[in-house]
Amino acid sequence: MNKRDDQRAQEVNNLKLELATFALRLDAFEARTRNQLAKSNAEPSKLVLPDSGLAKQST
Repeated sequence: MNKRDDQRAQEVNNLKLELATFALRLDAFEARTRNQLAKSNAEPSKLVLPDSGLAKQST
């Protein structure tokens, strides 16, 4: 292998590691979200998202 191939192989390995790390963080986030929802006994259809201020306001 030449230096360019080694660099590409290293970059592929780095990307695989980052993807695996992201998947683990996403799983942890989903678990926390599920736990918080269960603790609050809220129904998902009744949850209200905070106003982001981006909606067009009527006059």
